[in-house]
Amino acid sequence: MEALDGKTLGKYRVIEEIGRGGMAVVHKAFDAQLERTVALKVLPEYFSHSPDLIQRFKQEAIQVARLNHPNIVTIYDVGEDEGLLYFAMTYVEGYTVREILDRRCPLPPEDTMAIIADIASALDYA
Repeated sequence: MEALDGKTLGKYRVIEEIGRGGMAVVHKAFDAQLERTVALKVLPEYFSHSPDLIQRFKQEAIQVARLNHPNIVTIYDVGEDEGLLYFAMTYVEGYTVREILDRRCPLPPEDTMAIIADIASALDYA
């Protein structure tokens, strides 16, 4: 996928790539209309020729948008620009669990329990 840093998708100005998954790339982006930072999940153009992957991507946004929980991001918007499908969601500043473990392993039991409780709460709700 071509670097999107500095480019605009819909109303979002892409700042930087922050993660990659099996079928999408997540970018930190800025919504100038609402003056807020968002996470922008983008389906790479090379997947845009697969109706099944497009449907899975859209379905993911629809399913997550139905959820309202403090430990689950909120979906703000879904769109397409220049052949790229994307959805905008809550940007969470901080570290991944992997980064925390790499820095502080082993974690104190109370920190471990807090992380597990937050994840379990979100999974139970979903």
